[in-house]
Amino acid sequence: MNTYNTVGLSDESSQMINIRYFTVEEANRSLVLVVRIVKDVLSLYCRAKIIEERNSILDKATERKERLALKRQYEGVLQELKVYTQELNSIGCQLRDWQSGTVEWPAMYGGREIYLCWRMGDAKVEYWHEAYEHFAARRRIGEDFDF
Repeated sequence: MNTYNTVGLSDESSQMINIRYFTVEEANRSLVLVVRIVKDVLSLYCRAKIIEERNSILDKATERKERLALKRQYEGVLQELKVYTQELNSIGCQLRDWQSGTVEWPAMYGGREIYLCWRMGDAKVEYWHEAYEHFAARRRIGEDFDF
């Protein structure tokens, strides 16, 4: 198992956070749980979009009661999404996109921080990108990828 690094936060709370750096193997092992959580996230995201659609077609003046009910439903969905996001954070990975189910794990490569990345539909974690880059800049993990 990789070590944890302690990084100071810049806010006034002076809290410390632990960042776990994953190997490709560790990230892939965590997929058993990550996939289940991301499936729930994608389902909730779809529900949120449906609520947004319904809300957009309501007459603002005459359908106030229904709008309030939709608002409560929407807030509930957002709260559930936050819970799932926190579950992923407790594993050590981060949900980057609710719509595509993109997840990233911090890792070290060549003495620098990178992210291993995966999205729903991928069979395993097989891409990475630099910490300062986005998912679109991902590269396939090659055989020479060594920690």
